[in-house]
Amino acid sequence: SLDDVQFVVINLSSHLNDLTSALLATLFSLASDSIVIYQNETTLDFSQWSNKIILLFTTTQFAATLKNVPTCVTIYTLNSGDFNVEDPYQFATIQDLVNQLFDAIVQKYRLETCRYNQIGEPDKANEQEMKANKVEQEFKKVYEQMHNNSSKKTSNNIPLTIIWLMPKVGDMESLKEAFGEYFSSYHLFFNEHTCHYYIVKNEHRNDIFLIIDTSSEQSIANGFRQFSNVKKIYFYGQSTNSDEKTFHTRNDLYYRLAYDLIGHYGELGDNYQKNDQLKEARESFMKTIDDIEYDTNYSHANTHWLLLYDDHRDQIGPSIVVEVPHAHLIKFICTYRTLPDCQRHIRNNRQKKIKLFITNNKLVDWDNNTGVSDLDLKKLFIYCNTDRSFIDMQTWNGCYQDKIEVVFMYHELDYRLTYAGVDYAKEVGDTFKTNDGLYRKFLGDACRLSAALQNNFQHK
Repeated sequence: SLDDVQFVVINLSSHLNDLTSALLATLFSLASDSIVIYQNETTLDFSQWSNKIILLFTTTQFAATLKNVPTCVTIYTLNSGDFNVEDPYQFATIQDLVNQLFDAIVQKYRLETCRYNQIGEPDKANEQEMKANKVEQEFKKVYEQMHNNSSKKTSNNIPLTIIWLMPKVGDMESLKEAFGEYFSSYHLFFNEHTCHYYIVKNEHRNDIFLIIDTSSEQSIANGFRQFSNVKKIYFYGQSTNSDEKTFHTRNDLYYRLAYDLIGHYGELGDNYQKNDQLKEARESFMKTIDDIEYDTNYSHANTHWLLLYDDHRDQIGPSIVVEVPHAHLIKFICTYRTLPDCQRHIRNNRQKKIKLFITNNKLVDWDNNTGVSDLDLKKLFIYCNTDRSFIDMQTWNGCYQDKIEVVFMYHELDYRLTYAGVDYAKEVGDTFKTNDGLYRKFLGDACRLSAALQNNFQHK
């Protein structure tokens, strides 16, 4: 019975945009007896819903803190950037997570309709069917209203999704490792009709690149081409068909995907620049240190990794933007633009071992800054923005000269951060083995960093 199902939404408010906030409010108004919404919670008492099936919608960070979760609880999580593409309970975007809540509510009403029909209560069955239809109609109405009111904005920011129909084992994981956040979400389907339904439901929500395994009939592509949001269709696998759009190896497929992505984001970047949205245009093409988001779970570790980098406003002459392609995976390091902020972190965490990545400019500033000689550093990793500074740092005789681990050029930063993160995430995970959620989280970070490192070696 729907009365036995409790939908719980917790700590998602900071992730909601105008559209998803309106959609969530609509769902709450239509099924308020079955939905509770909490904000800024640190714990959750499941016993308040005894004898109920609980569907919990939250973030991976909050889910990782839950202990002794009852078997009656199903958890759906928002995990943008590094989610498991083959896990049906993880979602890359808040839109996908809200859509899942919508689907779950409608499905429960439909199941109630079937149940009442089976036991011979048509009036109650009709009531449940009307509720399901009402949710669908209102959800669609709100979406279309919001979409029409911000059509210009959504046309510039519409997410790009990739779908793989009938993938082989490991296909989606390999794809995710290769392209990361260049796609906003990854979905796999093993049934043509389920895939078709998803595309119909999301026709105005995202653009889609579709990969179809050659085990499927190529004629099914015609059914997908009718949708305006299906931008590209690829056939992949071993086939005797000479169709030029069939790719026989992952490398060939990935090469074509990369080519089409450049075209897609090139058009997107042009649109951004026409609207003077230069920051978004840059983000369409590359990731930098600014894209690193620190996971505060690492603050509990005995060792803290910090990155102090140049604020370009302080530099004279042309500045170098340091590209960090794996920024979305490098969650273990806390970044700072200014010397005082970084030094304050060290001063407030004297009991921790501090390992610091720092630019040659910032190290010179540090050396000229009096009154900080009491700040202890375990290791120093110096990256340089010019050949001249690289030579100078090789013979550095200023502060912390005995702590220097390595001096390198700026273009190596992504590799060295990724390499350092693998061992560190494993090390932190080992210290949290008694906390299953955190242990799996840190181990997952290590695995993703390791896969990225391996992928780099293969490309080189």
